[in-house]
Amino acid sequence: MRAHQLDVLVLEARDRVGGRTLTKTLGDGKFWVDLGGSYVGPTQDCVLNLIDELKLETYLVDDTKDIGYLKSSFKLRQGNQVSWVERRARFKPDKDPPFGNIFHWIDYVHLVKLIDAYGAQIPSESPWLAPKAEEWDSKSFKQFVDESAWTRRVRDYFNHIFVTIDICCDANEVSMLWFLWYVKQCGGYGRAISTTNGGQERKILNGSQQLSERLSQLLGEGAVLLNKPVFKLDQTDKAFALVTTTDGSKFKAKYVICAISPHLLLKIHHEPALPREKNLLAQRSPMGQVAKVILYYKRAFWKEHGFSGCFLIDSYSRGRSLDPVILSLDETKPDGSHPAIIGFVGARGWFEMRNLPESEVGCRVAESYARVTGLREFLNFERVERADWTGEQYSGGCYTSTHPVNTLFKYGASLREPFGRIHYAGTETATKWSGYMDGAISAGKRAARELLYLEQRLTNADDVWREEPASKSVPPRPFEYPVWHEYAPSWKCLLGLAHSLLAAGLLTFVVYRRLAIR
Repeated sequence: MRAHQLDVLVLEARDRVGGRTLTKTLGDGKFWVDLGGSYVGPTQDCVLNLIDELKLETYLVDDTKDIGYLKSSFKLRQGNQVSWVERRARFKPDKDPPFGNIFHWIDYVHLVKLIDAYGAQIPSESPWLAPKAEEWDSKSFKQFVDESAWTRRVRDYFNHIFVTIDICCDANEVSMLWFLWYVKQCGGYGRAISTTNGGQERKILNGSQQLSERLSQLLGEGAVLLNKPVFKLDQTDKAFALVTTTDGSKFKAKYVICAISPHLLLKIHHEPALPREKNLLAQRSPMGQVAKVILYYKRAFWKEHGFSGCFLIDSYSRGRSLDPVILSLDETKPDGSHPAIIGFVGARGWFEMRNLPESEVGCRVAESYARVTGLREFLNFERVERADWTGEQYSGGCYTSTHPVNTLFKYGASLREPFGRIHYAGTETATKWSGYMDGAISAGKRAARELLYLEQRLTNADDVWREEPASKSVPPRPFEYPVWHEYAPSWKCLLGLAHSLLAAGLLTFVVYRRLAIR
């Protein structure tokens, strides 16, 4: 907007820029860790282009070795005694999770195809207009999984691992329509959950908060004011909006862009009041529950044993989760220094660990890694870092806001709808990679172009939604599932085969009996 000679003032509620990105510097100042949003990948062109524009660098997250998998299940014994059985396995990053037998694999592929097929029916810009929007929004994602999957192991994987990894909520907390849209706008199931050629492929060298810090410097002194939480937005004067912060400061603006999560609109007094639909949407937009736990070690010994540092853990069936971490990734620096693994403690795991001291959380996370790999060395961590985003009052959680049943279909159309002189950005308003840094940047660009169009600095309304040029440093490439997915038989096919075999068997039996009688 500065390039179009418009005056810009940023009011930041925190004592820092960066929002849900936070880079902590440790030790001698050369040791850093991202405690908030940090991952970027192919097709995230807005953030990748900004990285190049600011002359920052990225590096790949290690995804060259095995992924560890741990699944707890149970069976009843005599006298109602419950015996826990743990399934521990490892698999290659380009393979499917090792659920068990061929029927589990067929069920898994079936559900993956179904998620992507249903997602293809949902418009990225307006999911509430999908052909089955009302029906799908009336169900939770857990209902969809329970109705669609045939085997318990696959149901558990999608209900307890996939959803928690992606949005840090339980599967029964979010609408089927909203979550299918969320996965679709990230490029589908495979790209959303993958490291290589997926949303978690790489990180920004020296931390992601640099993006906001560099942009703040480019705006110049006085353009960004810290510690200015907005308390009131007054549009009673038709000529401008009056913005009041909690310290009593007042600012007049021709336009206001709210680059915050929908639920935070409820912290601001609006005059006149927010439109009903936007108010109700804000009330129904809870944040995910997540903490990041990083354990540091003397050396990356797990790589010596063929593990990449990525672990998938599901002990949900135990009632109380023995394993708080659902997903982990290697956090070692690209030069091999500061060996570490980052664990994502979300949803139920977060709830059970939320009041424990940092040291105990570290021990429980380390025990999980030891159980999934059989390597007791994980217990000897040197340092633990934990960041719990649910306690941050200007975030209220991470990674993104979610929507429960019967919300998106009714109130979703108000999400990006301007209210007088107020326009809306934030990653939740993005139509591609919403919930990621890329979504935050694309939403900000779209909101800025809305104002430029109103100011006649853009002459074509279509320019407001113009597509971001493809990244040159990380060019987009198609996501490809393993080739055997294409040839996996469907349940419908297997049932048809079973019916045919049964009919053939019955016919053979009848013919045999007739011949025997003769």
